[in-house]
Amino acid sequence: MGTCVLRRKLVSERRQQYNDYLHSKEWKAKRKEAIEAAGHRCRLCNEENSLHVHHRTYERFMDENIEDLTVLCASCHRAFHQHRRACLVALQGETKKDRATADSKRKKARAKRMEKAALAKAKKNAKGRRAQRHADRKKKQEAREREIPVAKKRTTGIPARTITRS
Repeated sequence: MGTCVLRRKLVSERRQQYNDYLHSKEWKAKRKEAIEAAGHRCRLCNEENSLHVHHRTYERFMDENIEDLTVLCASCHRAFHQHRRACLVALQGETKKDRATADSKRKKARAKRMEKAALAKAKKNAKGRRAQRHADRKKKQEAREREIPVAKKRTTGIPARTITRS
C-alpha cells in the first residue's frame, strides 16, 4: 500500500476513535462538568443555548483536565474553526493593545541585549588595543636595550654611533 492510503486509513481510524469517545459516558460526564464550570454560558459571547465543549489541546485526550476544555456556543465554535487565530487571542484574553505592548517590550529587551553585546565587544576590542600598544612599547624598549652607545669623541664633536647587537 502507498503512504497516502496508509495515512488516510490512520486518519479514518483516529476519527472513528474520536467519534466513539464523544459518544461515551466518560465524555458526557466530562462535558457536563465543563459546562457547569463555565456557568452554562459560552466563554466568548455568554450565549446559554446550544453549547459545545471544545478541546483546547489533545495532549491528554480521553483523560482531559477541565482546563483543556472550553465551552463555546455553536456559532462561536464554528467561527473558532474558521478563524482560529482571532479566537485563540480572544480565548487567551489578549487584545491588540496587549500584543502591541508585548511586542514593544520584546523589541526593547532585544535592543538592550544588542547594546550590551556591543559594549562588551567594544570593551574587548579596547583591551586588545591596550595589549597591542603595551606589546609595541615593550618591543621598542627591548630594541633600545640591545643598542650599545659608543663614547663620543670630545675633540671632534662627532656624535656617538650606536652598534646594534645581533
